[in-house]
Amino acid sequence: MAGARAHALAGAGALVALPLVLPPSVLGFYLLVAMGPNNGPALGAATRAGLGHAGVHVHQGLLIGSIVYSLPFVVQPLINAFEAIGERPLEAAAPRCAPARSTPSGTWRCRWPGRAT
Repeated sequence: MAGARAHALAGAGALVALPLVLPPSVLGFYLLVAMGPNNGPALGAATRAGLGHAGVHVHQGLLIGSIVYSLPFVVQPLINAFEAIGERPLEAAAPRCAPARSTPSGTWRCRWPGRAT
């Protein structure tokens, strides 16, 4: 399972970094093709459902293109920042759970850090 997750993260990372590799005109062409009115169950149907029309040649389409083009410049610094923080804050915020002694078997009692029980 960890291998599948690593492959999915690598694929998502490659998809997010795609605007860095493709020229803007090629990226814009691919977005026009994907969001076009004749694409059926692809991204075109989703934009028609969300916007009420095809997302091409309107301001919403320009906004979507700008977001897609700027995505690597937002996502990659966020990933680096979260990796720099490490696991310690998550471990500190996690509840401390143990089997309850005064209650029937099978129940657990959890203490949250910084909260009196």
